[in-house]
Amino acid sequence: MSPRKNKAESLLSCILDNASVSMLCVGPALRVVLAGSNWRARLGEGEDEDGRQIHRVFAESEQRDEVQELLRKVFRTGKPLVGQRLEDRNRHYEYSIIPFMWGGEVTYAILVLRDTTEELRLLEEVRAVQSRLTSIVESASDIVISLDLSGRIVTWNNAARAITGRSSREVTGRRLADLCPGDSREAFSHAIAETLRTKRVGPVRLRLCGRDAEVRTVDWAFSAMADEAGTVSGIVAVGRDLTEQLETEGRLQRADRLAALGVMAGGIAHEVRNPLAISSAAAQLLLTRPLDRATQLECAEKIHTGIERASHIIESLLRFARSSEPGQQSVLDMTNVIREALRLVENQRKLVRVKLSLSLGRRRSTVRGNPTLLMQAVVNLLLNAVNAMPDGGGLFVSSAREADKVLVRVRDTGRGIPKDDVRKVFDPFFTTMRVGMGTGLGLSVTYAIVQQHGGDLQIESAEGQGTVVTVELPLAGEKSP
Repeated sequence: MSPRKNKAESLLSCILDNASVSMLCVGPALRVVLAGSNWRARLGEGEDEDGRQIHRVFAESEQRDEVQELLRKVFRTGKPLVGQRLEDRNRHYEYSIIPFMWGGEVTYAILVLRDTTEELRLLEEVRAVQSRLTSIVESASDIVISLDLSGRIVTWNNAARAITGRSSREVTGRRLADLCPGDSREAFSHAIAETLRTKRVGPVRLRLCGRDAEVRTVDWAFSAMADEAGTVSGIVAVGRDLTEQLETEGRLQRADRLAALGVMAGGIAHEVRNPLAISSAAAQLLLTRPLDRATQLECAEKIHTGIERASHIIESLLRFARSSEPGQQSVLDMTNVIREALRLVENQRKLVRVKLSLSLGRRRSTVRGNPTLLMQAVVNLLLNAVNAMPDGGGLFVSSAREADKVLVRVRDTGRGIPKDDVRKVFDPFFTTMRVGMGTGLGLSVTYAIVQQHGGDLQIESAEGQGTVVTVELPLAGEKSP
């Protein structure tokens, strides 16, 4: 550049050298007049290169002719051009051409160049991530939808379209609660409000209506979406359609109930027929021939015993079926219940040479319940364990407090229960013992008693390795009422 600079060039030189972007001053002949320091640093060139024609500056760009034409247009019209795109030397730029007016005419054109290579690279990465996320959401087998803060649908994925038969256009902008049957709408609205308050809600089982009024049962999980400042900007709702699964489970449960009903009917018929047959035979004997006093008493005793046996079976069945609260309750220590139950079965245990190992917790294991029913439940478990070891074995009984529960565990080293029979042991009249050794109501009645007391009963067994039965009961206060 000439050492003599006019006033305009001095002003431009100051502006170009202090600008944060690359700037180039071009004269009417489309030759470089001034180059800012950022521009020279970008090109690796010095001031002695000023004066070159503009097409030589962008010699490696396929858009050099376009740049020249736009510069001519700015000199001709005096109007700026902004937001143009340029690729040069494997870099991407956004440029603008601004006319420099001096003395009422366009003296120079200022070419402002901003390197957008890194920006475009980051933008492509963001688009690639967005594309992957969209692909994941659209490929998901679960319903994935986004909602605004008022619960209106913003996005609706392929699974939602397939499950409900509703297109995105059909549901976008509608409240999700409006797509539910009446009994689920309030619950949906409540779940969305809770999500905005607590950031996460679920799983919640609610129903969703399809296009043809088909109702689907869905497990939902709601999560709040937050922006960079941590402000909640929307909600993501993920739903798993359980309709077919629940229908299949219902069919299996009905089949299980029918099978259990068959076992129960057979058990009732078998167990009641025996005492009735004995009673009937004894009654016929009394009616058909004269008998001495001793024989009459013997027949009457058999009739009485048979009736009591049938009555006991019916009472056990009623207790199993009864779902009401377990009668008069009090606060009692399960340790004492276990000790008393062991005393009742002690003779039978010793008779079959079963060794007892007892481990009772030092802390009081108090529960609220009916003492008679809980005693019956523990005795049933102990008798089952003893009967599973006709040739002797080990009986391990323990109790303990865990958090808000009392655990009673009975383990035996008997023959165990076949894997296919474990889930049947709570069915009335199902038994793995020999004929005449039990009615098959012990575990059924025990399970009913435990449930009536708000507890749970679990059984683990392996054939040839023994059985473990664990009873969980809610812990009660330390003081009796």
